[in-house]
Amino acid sequence: MILSVVLALAAQPLRALPPTPVEPQVIRAIKPRIWMVTGAGGNVTVFAADHGLVLVDDKIAGDSNFTAL
Repeated sequence: MILSVVLALAAQPLRALPPTPVEPQVIRAIKPRIWMVTGAGGNVTVFAADHGLVLVDDKIAGDSNFTAL
């Protein structure tokens, strides 16, 4: 019985989720080799070191998440 239910559900066509509106990201130069990327998901700082890139993600939601109330 359970197998037939699982097979019936698996045979259903997949439905696409509606697109989520995305706030544009802005990249600002802070100092030479340091940039800040802002957007709805929070801010990210990028440092171009001699050995590669260093990313710092603050994990704090952007302003639009607080002002949309």
